[in-house]
Amino acid sequence: MTGTGVRKRAHLYGDRARGNLAYAGWSGLLDGFAAIVSASYRLLRPGGTVVITCRPVRRSPDDFIDLPGELLTVAQQVGLIPVQRCAAMLAAVRDGQIVHRASMFGLMAVRKSRAEGLPVHLVAHEDVLVLRRGQPNPGVAPADG
Repeated sequence: MTGTGVRKRAHLYGDRARGNLAYAGWSGLLDGFAAIVSASYRLLRPGGTVVITCRPVRRSPDDFIDLPGELLTVAQQVGLIPVQRCAAMLAAVRDGQIVHRASMFGLMAVRKSRAEGLPVHLVAHEDVLVLRRGQPNPGVAPADG
């Protein structure tokens, strides 16, 4: 196809409409996550398991956020009990070698951050939070659902 360029469509991470936690800001993200975890808690049988993957994020050179720690705190506030915290490599095995498996979103985020002067590297792992259902915390109101 001579003379035609690449036409992109459906290449953005969701829209910026209400309800998309990617654009809700940090307090909105944590509030939305709390609502999701609270609703999930009600669906779990006693002893049921929830697994969450996440990673720390950097918004500016001096602003490194422990998102796994923040999400763990929110999960505990709705009654989930931590069982294990470990790391999951973002990798594949090719020809007997472990090779990094970067996501398109990870590559785009690093390029954008570096262009903005943020000292970031491509993520090679994510935190894995394993939690189970415990007794509800009477001090936390469950999310409407």
